[in-house]
Amino acid sequence: MNPIASVNDLIQQLATTLSKQIDDLLVSEIGLSHSQYRVLLALEWNPRAQQKTIAIHLGQTEASVSRQMRLLAKSSLITINQNPTNRRTHIIAVTPLGMKQTEAASAIIRRMYDPKHNALGAARLQHLIQELHALQVAITL
Repeated sequence: MNPIASVNDLIQQLATTLSKQIDDLLVSEIGLSHSQYRVLLALEWNPRAQQKTIAIHLGQTEASVSRQMRLLAKSSLITINQNPTNRRTHIIAVTPLGMKQTEAASAIIRRMYDPKHNALGAARLQHLIQELHALQVAITL
């Protein structure tokens, strides 16, 4: 078996499993999808980010991010207003309720995964993070 294909397959399977678990947990506990949570996080990290930038950062399509933003706005977790100086763009802001939901979602995820991460041990976890970061950098160059 090609070791690169194996690494790629394992990473894809892990990402899919984690996303599904997080999605199921967040939806059941606070009614927020994993995709919506990721969009909220991206907006909190970069409040001036445009939809296209968020889509690239999350590895999603602009249409997917747009759909999540509409759902977030409908739930009063973000506001979307036309930019008065450039009518082709919008000003997107996370509301206080959106910040509260993001914090709650982060706490839920930590509650689920911290014990699993801690079971690896600090040194092993740090090594894993460094190796995954190095792989991400190598792949995106």
